[in-house]
Amino acid sequence: MLSFLRQTRQLVLSNHASAAAAAAAGQPSPIYVIGNQSADLDSIISAIVYSYFFSKVALRDRSDGIVKPRPHVPLINLPDVPSGQALRRLRPEFATALWLSTESTYSSIRPEDESSVARLLTEHVVTVADVREHVRGQGNQQSPTTWDAALVDWNALPIKTAGNVRGHGSVEGLEDRITFNVVGCIDHHTEESFVPAISEEDVNDPSSQPPRVVEVGPGSCTSLVVREARHRGLWNDNSEANIHIAKLALSAILIDTGNLTAPGKVTDVDREAVAFLENVISGSSSATSSWNRLSFFEAVQHAKQHSLDFLTIDEILARDYKDWTVASGRKIGICSVVRSLPWLYEKAESENEKSSLEQSSRTGVNREPFLESLRFFALSRSLSIVSVMTAFTAAETGQFSRELLAWALDGESVSCVERFAQQAAQHLQVEPCSGTQLPPGLKIWKQRDVTKSRKQVAPLLRDACT
Repeated sequence: MLSFLRQTRQLVLSNHASAAAAAAAGQPSPIYVIGNQSADLDSIISAIVYSYFFSKVALRDRSDGIVKPRPHVPLINLPDVPSGQALRRLRPEFATALWLSTESTYSSIRPEDESSVARLLTEHVVTVADVREHVRGQGNQQSPTTWDAALVDWNALPIKTAGNVRGHGSVEGLEDRITFNVVGCIDHHTEESFVPAISEEDVNDPSSQPPRVVEVGPGSCTSLVVREARHRGLWNDNSEANIHIAKLALSAILIDTGNLTAPGKVTDVDREAVAFLENVISGSSSATSSWNRLSFFEAVQHAKQHSLDFLTIDEILARDYKDWTVASGRKIGICSVVRSLPWLYEKAESENEKSSLEQSSRTGVNREPFLESLRFFALSRSLSIVSVMTAFTAAETGQFSRELLAWALDGESVSCVERFAQQAAQHLQVEPCSGTQLPPGLKIWKQRDVTKSRKQVAPLLRDACT
């Protein structure tokens, strides 16, 4: 697996990264596999697993129509985070999962391992920031170009081309140089009708086409990627590389489903994927008694739970963030955070150098520093509405809990938040949080139906704005 990742990184940072350059060199053009802009564990690992297996498939190349294996490159959708130590700091759960997938023990990364982990990421992973830096290094020699792409853990690119051509768009950081032509997709979110439908010709020859799977329900997109690879007969041995990729895939599925215990997030697709992956691991000739699913899950979960401790409020909000532009022209952003709102309030206040002793000692929770940071975050992204969703285990009860914040940042969007509030009361079982009176357009709730994640909240918020 590491050998594969090293080769894909070298490919994307070489002169053969584009279809035209590959064709000129007599090589098949690559397909870039891109996860959503939150770049969470499921998104990153879906891209890696998809790329690993579909690089073995003979697919039709749009540049010459010839059916042949095409290299697939997992591209982590982080425009401002290069691979290496920066990625290790901002995505420690991914660094932990990648490290432990090739190790025989399943404890947290030791301090003496830190430099090795950063080097592992530098040598085997490529982010949008890496690609942008590579393109800039070439100066004006590289003109705008089009790359084939497959989407995982989302089904619509955020930046559309002129005329909104279906299947064509780009991502933040590359919009001035690269247009992606989406040829495949595996996702578990609501269909946004961006990825082109499969043509009649392709239906008659599905084996030479990338998949187009949008299936709402499974807790993890990686589960769908594993299922597709199995259906196509791509996972047919227990080689050491497949053992490593099986562990990596397991990490994403287990984290997204709470080790198959999260209420409302686990389906048969997830259970079957986990059973299959565990069978791959335990059935290998190199399997040892050290494999323990619970220990593995707890090590990655620990890294995720403590991932926010050393980040700023702005980094926390951006860490698991997605946005959409709806038909009304409004831009909506949703930040998902694995800590409670009071924890965010306290952290923001501790960062605020102007926080006075009087503010710190007042009765109740001071929201102002956090709301100021959230407003700046939203306005810097030209949002009309910003939402924050929290998901955490309450220390006092030990119960999984959710909170929800929605804030209209202009007068015209206040009515959208009001409509969303009515829908949230019905579909999410929200109740207003007690405390001081909030400004117009801002609502904060406790979410009683904890089975509803951003996959369900985002469509409700978008619908309220159309």
